[in-house]
Amino acid sequence: MRIGIWGTGGIARAHTRHFARLDGAELVMYDLAPARAEAMAATVGGRAVATAEELLAAVDGVVIAVPTDAHYACARQALEAGKHVLLEKPITRSLEQADELIALAQAKGVHLVPAHVSRFFPEFVAARDRVNKGAVGTPAAIRVYRGGKAPQGTEGWFQNLARSGGVILDLAVHDFDWLLWTFGPVERIYCRSVRMGAEARDVPGDYALATITFQNGAVAHLESCWMDPLGFNIAFEVAGSEGLISFDARAVAGLRITGAVQASGTNRDASDDPFYGQAKMFGAVLQGAAPTVSAQEGRAALALALAAEESANTHRVIVMDPATASV
Repeated sequence: MRIGIWGTGGIARAHTRHFARLDGAELVMYDLAPARAEAMAATVGGRAVATAEELLAAVDGVVIAVPTDAHYACARQALEAGKHVLLEKPITRSLEQADELIALAQAKGVHLVPAHVSRFFPEFVAARDRVNKGAVGTPAAIRVYRGGKAPQGTEGWFQNLARSGGVILDLAVHDFDWLLWTFGPVERIYCRSVRMGAEARDVPGDYALATITFQNGAVAHLESCWMDPLGFNIAFEVAGSEGLISFDARAVAGLRITGAVQASGTNRDASDDPFYGQAKMFGAVLQGAAPTVSAQEGRAALALALAAEESANTHRVIVMDPATASV
């Protein structure tokens, strides 16, 4: 199983560590900075190549972990070469680009798989499973938080809104995906965002707070932050007619379920790293399995993130197009 890693940033290094754990995996690295690719390859016994063409000729599938504004061009080149692609989120910077890649993957008979790693966090998986099994009755109110310190990246690309999309497209998109996956189509969204240190602070950037109304009537409050001095954290609550599911990575090592009548705490250990779970899924795709996250789901998360970005810029409620509200 020959797997390419395109890029050498922090997320690329995480992918590399966990793909190296797969049985029979042969890793090939490529980056515009050859020395970085060689150094990363050396950490796992892989090899580095000098060009993207060499990379694609040497692998069965490729993980694309480059800055967001390069996702479209790199993924297009890989798909045109007939390779399965695991593409970091958001899959592209626009819906038009996403549609082109989805159509190209279909034409080439390969899979375009969004790297929505929250699908592999045990707590997020367990919460969705409990919701679907009626543990809280009818879901009514959801709260999601994801935050950390501001990332930089090569040449500070994360802080360039045109390149990264800021905290909304880069960070909140994880939770947009989980919310759509768990609670279904969105009817409307309203978002406010600020950028620290900017002359005009009321612009999308480092902090975002979104209110999301689902077609089933549930309401979610989503908070994403690149200004958390304590570092990375995730937390969520799902309140329904029969109880509450909650998780806070800083407060408890697992999921807590509180019934409407009798409280009972349940902890779930994170027995597997989510990046390893994602690597196993893509490894199975290379061996003929269907992906558990579809390109259309990646597009739906992107559509909701772009709607949040539009709302933050215009201060208006954005009503979702039913065609893009979910998969």
